[in-house]
Amino acid sequence: RWADALDFQVGDLRNHDLTENPNLNHGDNYMNKEQQTTLVSQWYEGFTRRDGERFLATLADDIKIQAVGNSPFSGTFNGKETIKAGLGQLYAVFAPLENPQQQAKWKIMVADGTRVVGMMSVFWQSATTGNDYHQTYCQVVEFKGDKISRIWEFFDTTLIQTSLAGNTLANPETPVAERLDF
Repeated sequence: RWADALDFQVGDLRNHDLTENPNLNHGDNYMNKEQQTTLVSQWYEGFTRRDGERFLATLADDIKIQAVGNSPFSGTFNGKETIKAGLGQLYAVFAPLENPQQQAKWKIMVADGTRVVGMMSVFWQSATTGNDYHQTYCQVVEFKGDKISRIWEFFDTTLIQTSLAGNTLANPETPVAERLDF
């Protein structure tokens, strides 16, 4: 069930030991809120511009990304090399865009010195199905030194199944009257 998967992801975040975060010891590589926000903005820019090098440069070698739900893009992804190997496949799912960043937006919602929470919306199209892909993501980002070390990502997995994977639903959802905006 989706609720169980969400509870696992949120439970994992809730129970995450803050003492594991080297950012809390204010060592040599400690980043303040402004630096963390800048790094996460660079991460968003790299992703939305489909600039793999810029995107990967923000990540620690031992990055761990946990994406909620049951979809082709859900699960736990460990290590920068794993992310790098999958990045080309991920971008190949989306139709080429003249200026992909103009069809995406992000906003840092909060930075507390330990974590940054941001939201991102993309207005892309599937290369395989031709369907529009208007997705909103929420990411909780944690740091190790001057790199992103952990990301918990939440998104509409049904939209991924219908727009990107071409899976039809037995009972299609009612269209949303007003999409989430931030």
